Amino acid sequence: MKKKEVELPLSLLAEKGVWGQMLEDFKKQCPNGSAPISEVLSNLQKPASTSYKYVGLAIWIIKNFPPTQEPLVLNEPTRKVIFWNGDVTINCDIDGKYLVVVNGKLKIKGKVKLIDNTRIWAKIVKAKILELYYTSVVIEAKKEVKAINIVLYDFAEIWARGKVEAPNIATNDLSGIYDKVN
Repeated sequence: MKKKEVELPLSLLAEKGVWGQMLEDFKKQCPNGSAPISEVLSNLQKPASTSYKYVGLAIWIIKNFPPTQEPLVLNEPTRKVIFWNGDVTINCDIDGKYLVVVNGKLKIKGKVKLIDNTRIWAKIVKAKILELYYTSVVIEAKKEVKAINIVLYDFAEIWARGKVEAPNIATNDLSGIYDKVN
């Protein structure tokens, strides 16, 4: 069943309280004043790969609108930045610096090894093994994070409003896991 695409006008962003840099970013990406959410997210992926300032608008959109895109299945990601307004399944290991913002469930069937300045935001995050290294590596879940093994180093963090579940969890240095966060 095809989901209904939502047109995102500049006036709605302003009405919803978007201001400053996020509004300016939207104006740059959509000079005609509106675009479907999927197009806005797609257009934000390339600049977000070089400048973190574009991530704020993507996260704001995901947090404020319902999922509109069909589930995305990636056998192997071809890019390091993924903004998707629906569920995403990745059928392989991911290693390195990734920026993933998903309005739904993120399921990674392989091992996840994230380093330096990496962020994953989704309603639910599921993976076999989560290894997070260094500063500014954050997984944030609106509901829950589930894995078999979770290992965090340095300043890496996992935040969840619901539960963080794994039979094997290890935090090292100043890393931390925070669940049941409002």
